[in-house]
Amino acid sequence: MVSKPNDWSRSVAQAARAIDESELSDTRVKQRAYWAAFHQALDRTAGPVSGGRKPLPQSWMGYSIGRTGFNLGAVMIRPKRQIRAELYIAGDQAKAFFHLLREQKQAIEQELSYPLEWEELPTRRDSRISIYLTNVDPDDESDWPQQHEWLASKVNDFHRVFFARLRDLDAEDWQQDREVGASTSASQIPE
Repeated sequence: MVSKPNDWSRSVAQAARAIDESELSDTRVKQRAYWAAFHQALDRTAGPVSGGRKPLPQSWMGYSIGRTGFNLGAVMIRPKRQIRAELYIAGDQAKAFFHLLREQKQAIEQELSYPLEWEELPTRRDSRISIYLTNVDPDDESDWPQQHEWLASKVNDFHRVFFARLRDLDAEDWQQDREVGASTSASQIPE
């Protein structure tokens, strides 16, 4: 018996994709278009973060920064008329990593030439370091070029400033004084 590929499996996959596409809401279609246009801006910027990803129908896109538990994010917050670039820190050691980076806040912000939002997110496991652009409308396609240029610049800035720092981070360098609730790095603990 001889078997060979047939078109049946290919046609089933195409039909499934067509159903998925038709089930997207107008908002999801707009989100996917927003990220497709953003990826073009990323490619024009020609920084370390590229637009070579499939745009997804959601309010955010994540990009690798070379270490598990960390990613760069581009986020649209439509109800608040904002967009955000972020370093998202996830996982069981997120708080330790966040605090270790916050100890470098002055140097990081000086290198970036702008202040950041240091969002520990105390009720969650994860944390983020971010910058916001406010009074923008992610639904306004005529404003997308300005929004995408800003996001592409900030995401690539974050990669430039955080990449080496993340590689060198060790969560065991941070200890939390649970009785007082203050944090200190291991280098600040008296011997």
